[in-house]
Amino acid sequence: MYSNISTTLNQFTLPTAIPIPAGATRIGLELKSESSVLAQVTSPIWKSSMYSPGQLLFKDTNPNGGVIDGVLNWTGSTNESQVTGYRVYYRTKNALNVYHHLGIVGKRADKAYQFTLPTLPLDVVEIGIVVNNSNGEEPGSWPIVFMYDNRLSDPLTSVSTTSNLPVPSNFEGQLYYPQAGKIAGWLRWEVSSDRNILLQLAGQTIYFTDANGTKLQLIGSALEPPIIDNHMNYNGLNINEPIIIPNGATQIAIYSVLESGKENDIPAYYPLPPTIQFTDWDEHSRSIRGHITWNQDNNESNIKAYYAYFTGYNVSPVEIGHVAKGAPWRLSIPTSIMIPQGANFISIYTMDYNNHLSLYGSAVYIQDNYSSYQVQYALKQKCFTGITAIDIKQILLTLNNPSNPFSQISKEDTQVLLSLIKPIMTAN
Repeated sequence: MYSNISTTLNQFTLPTAIPIPAGATRIGLELKSESSVLAQVTSPIWKSSMYSPGQLLFKDTNPNGGVIDGVLNWTGSTNESQVTGYRVYYRTKNALNVYHHLGIVGKRADKAYQFTLPTLPLDVVEIGIVVNNSNGEEPGSWPIVFMYDNRLSDPLTSVSTTSNLPVPSNFEGQLYYPQAGKIAGWLRWEVSSDRNILLQLAGQTIYFTDANGTKLQLIGSALEPPIIDNHMNYNGLNINEPIIIPNGATQIAIYSVLESGKENDIPAYYPLPPTIQFTDWDEHSRSIRGHITWNQDNNESNIKAYYAYFTGYNVSPVEIGHVAKGAPWRLSIPTSIMIPQGANFISIYTMDYNNHLSLYGSAVYIQDNYSSYQVQYALKQKCFTGITAIDIKQILLTLNNPSNPFSQISKEDTQVLLSLIKPIMTAN
């Protein structure tokens, strides 16, 4: 029991973590006078890690700026035993204390949820979901996504600039190449904790640029999220479906932008990740064999080694192997290994000379082949594009090519390559 809780703040934080007594399922609050209990209320004890939904994704389906239509997807809570459904809401920049109700999605057995959004106001800055139990009670954790305005169909035009706006910093993210010449993934950055500055901003505009910073393609706008409890302000970019990378693009530029449309004259740059490639030579589901290749990091001065991991959403990375700096940027998996449960990417991390791994790796989606036909098709597309009739000479040329990725060719790999040769047909 805790007493002397302020009646003006209406808030109490436990000074240290305490164990939940055996059998306890609810937590309560009493309003007391000197001699009696005036009121009492209780709520269930929600464990955020169990009852909070999984990954929450927002996709703006309208490619033009200034119009946000979209779809919200999320995975159900780890434990849905007390969950009856999920309530969807949004908040706008100019009315942060107002939660606009959009609808309720009932609990599903497959835990795969989707909500089609109506056209939202231009000043919407976040959308979120709330978990409900049978009594209509809600846990304390409300997952949110900040608004991203897809503008890939807008022409690239010059805009007027200003100065002294905050430059985004402290980037986190994971961009990857799900298909050749296309990129997907997410980025997050810090903006500012100064409310007066943030109230002037519309958000950030995001472009593909070349190595000199020349704008090549407008990607979209990250609309300015609210400051929550006066903490550092974050914003982000979510590319949920692959987009084409313009020729010559080497980085992404993020500009702070005013409500008037003027951009800061100094952008922040985030380099495109090294290109990772992997083809699964194994014909069984949930197991892989093959050769992981990647480009070197833009700056290797403090890199000791490259590490390959299985990664995925809400799963712990599992190491595959590593190579020291200076060795070829490739790692072979000569015998089949199982893909860990929940993993769907292979990511390359760097280790520095203090033996610290980079926080985020560059990733490639695992196209898990599960038949001999899929393996053969993938290898033809990878190594023998444009060749209609593969023979032993072409296979030998591929294996002997100095640029080929095969550092360890196993017996199984050799058999797969030989299976690409068309059988000789004889006439009757």
